[in-house]
Amino acid sequence: MGLIIVIIRGWKNRTLPAFAAFYYLATLSVVSNIVFPVGTNMSERFLFMPSVGFTLFLGWLLIHRFPGKATLTWGLTAVIILLWSGLTIARNPVWKNNFTLFTTDVETSANSAKLQNATGGELITQALLPANEARKEAMIREAVVHLTKAVDIHPGYKNACLLLGNAHNYLKEFPTSIAWYERALSLDPEYAEARNNLQITCRDAGRYMGEVKRICQRQSIT
Repeated sequence: MGLIIVIIRGWKNRTLPAFAAFYYLATLSVVSNIVFPVGTNMSERFLFMPSVGFTLFLGWLLIHRFPGKATLTWGLTAVIILLWSGLTIARNPVWKNNFTLFTTDVETSANSAKLQNATGGELITQALLPANEARKEAMIREAVVHLTKAVDIHPGYKNACLLLGNAHNYLKEFPTSIAWYERALSLDPEYAEARNNLQITCRDAGRYMGEVKRICQRQSIT
């Protein structure tokens, strides 16, 4: 709202702050997930264009705040560039892969249903890799925590319900898995992936219970 006020007050006289604010908001709006969903969560790569408006205003502010003091202005500019360049370089390792990115950023954006869902999905994907066999159950249970948080934030999040069904299937908690698939289908009766996974889980549950029953019978006979 503050930026909109700056635009309204300065637009008639074509002031630079008004243009910088307009440019910032215009380029930010198309990736903000407010005007329309862009398919992923907000991240710094979406701020490259808006940052042009921000730095334009910052440059204007330095010149007008310290008129005739070129040395001071350049000194402050150097400090800003060095500081934020350091922060950017420190951030680079987080972009190693989806797993590192999601599990790092979910700590900052804990109330993002999309990011909680992405973190849970990636944990499941990584848990199924042979290299993570020893940590498989722990990683899937961690995924359940994130996916449950996603549903708490956005109760209509059908993909989070689907992934919760998958997670509980891998944990052999079949009744819970079936319940999550049914919830996903209640949100979208045409959700083919949930319907297919529900059928697979019902089959796996029957097979698992049959094997457990046979084992119990053998143990009782022994």
